[in-house]
Amino acid sequence: MISLRCPECSEPIDSGTHRCVHDHLVRSSDGIIELFSVEFRKQLVPFLQNYHKIYKSQSEDWSNEEHKNSPFVFTGSRKKEWAYRRLSLQVVMESIANKRNQSILEIGPWNGWLSHHLAKAGHAIVAVDYFREEPYGLQAVKKNSPTAICIQTNLQDLSLIAETFDLIVVNHCLQFMPDPRSYANKLKEKLKAGGVLLVIGSPVFLREKRKVKLIREKEKSWKKQHGVDLYFQAGKGYLNHEDLKQLQKSNFKFTDYPGSGWKNVVAKIIGLRPLYLSGKYDKPAH
Repeated sequence: MISLRCPECSEPIDSGTHRCVHDHLVRSSDGIIELFSVEFRKQLVPFLQNYHKIYKSQSEDWSNEEHKNSPFVFTGSRKKEWAYRRLSLQVVMESIANKRNQSILEIGPWNGWLSHHLAKAGHAIVAVDYFREEPYGLQAVKKNSPTAICIQTNLQDLSLIAETFDLIVVNHCLQFMPDPRSYANKLKEKLKAGGVLLVIGSPVFLREKRKVKLIREKEKSWKKQHGVDLYFQAGKGYLNHEDLKQLQKSNFKFTDYPGSGWKNVVAKIIGLRPLYLSGKYDKPAH
């Protein structure tokens, strides 16, 4: 049982009773731990209900084959997304090559495409997200990776998970945090000595005006059409040059995504396309 703290009072949760000393209960259902306060639930549940209703009305169904094989999916409406995630999988697997039995915290697992491959390789996975429903939430993660510990929680505050990890992966979502730099630096506290923090799937925009315009237009359109916000606790939606510079000052090393070297060179010259980079922080062993 993973060590957790109570979302109401921050006291340790007993692994047998799932309660703290003040008798607050941490619930779980469908194999998913619900680690959030009563007040947070009031915000999260209505957002997720609206999101899922809209998603189902607008999105193409996921086939069992797509769930089973992702990210090795080469057809369909998400084929470009899967191509990007295949590169992300390569980055992650190379970072833990020759390492066994790693404890891994995955932030933003989506349908579990990464969790599945990490669990299959023998690693212990803790997957955290806001989203719960299949096909894009923790239910899908649990279905494809039964050994994974799935926690629905406030991603902005992971202090309720009283564990440290060999590897933390911020999976295609750092750009959606309100303060990406502070968030990434805070995660260092959850690494074991000698641990690794990886940022994948977060392109860097050197000239962000066009990106900002597109994001704001999408947010307004969504709000007008559906009457609700597009994001839950949304951040900027992109990383910029200043984010990159400050993270580098914090000892993150950024490298080109596989096969993106020349594309990134062109992007730096022209400035209109994003840089496709992965970020890595190595915590000192002592």
